[in-house]
Amino acid sequence: MEEITVSCPGSCGELIQGYVNDIPYLVSCGIRLFSYVTVQPYSSKKKLVGQKARRAIKLVEDYLNIPNEYRNMLEIDIQSELSLSKGMASSTADVAATIYGIALYYGKNLTEKEIAFLCVQIEPTDSVFFNSMTEFDLKSATVAKKSFWYPHFFVLMLEPETNIETQKYHTKENETLAKEQAGLFKGVYEEYSHAVSEKNLDKLGEAATKSACLSQKILPKVHFEEILLLKENHQSIFGVNVAHSGTVIGILLKNLTEVKEIQKKVSKLDVNDFYKKSGVYQSYFEGLKQVVGEG
Repeated sequence: MEEITVSCPGSCGELIQGYVNDIPYLVSCGIRLFSYVTVQPYSSKKKLVGQKARRAIKLVEDYLNIPNEYRNMLEIDIQSELSLSKGMASSTADVAATIYGIALYYGKNLTEKEIAFLCVQIEPTDSVFFNSMTEFDLKSATVAKKSFWYPHFFVLMLEPETNIETQKYHTKENETLAKEQAGLFKGVYEEYSHAVSEKNLDKLGEAATKSACLSQKILPKVHFEEILLLKENHQSIFGVNVAHSGTVIGILLKNLTEVKEIQKKVSKLDVNDFYKKSGVYQSYFEGLKQVVGEG
């Protein structure tokens, strides 16, 4: 078997996240940054992979009923453009691409629902591996509602040096706070649903902004209010979103006509003292892709 290379996009946090009918939903804000996973036959220069990737290997091999004599005969190489523990779906991108790549290596093409089922056994999961913007039950994968919409926009992403591990966010206290917001989140979810049905960026931005505001009660972002005010003075800004279980903030842009001016204002607000890294990225909702190789 030849080597297989698979890509999975990351995200700038979520467009929305909250509880609907006691189910934790999210919609990832996919961006054009990727994790690349290469699956290839074992060599003496075997590369070390993390615990999550090793668990993904076992899950796939168990799921596909791979005979024991054929196991431990491949190696995984992960190259990622995504920062760790910032809310950029780095773990999901690594794990989903690993799962997909291993299955392809064994000649199996898993569905997105199968990949979701395997991913959530490792940790709460983002929806970046779906083809089209997707609302997803991040804990059990019982809901995966694809929008079949690929909204085109740009994200001015502000990234601090601070990070937070996904599992440390999902505490009982935070879960209780999120469930208490379910009544308010219902309006956010309805706005998102209208945005999808109408393919309306403005409504999508409003839903994202309202969800970000709710998130401030659980995991507040530094300088959030100052960043939110920028929306009032720039027509190209249609919303602000956050990583609900991370540290990045996204300024959502319809186009790049005002981006330099917006970046200057962000700098003058001393926001960059905390968010030391920033970049402009195109939205991306095309999910997993095989880049190289055939099983």
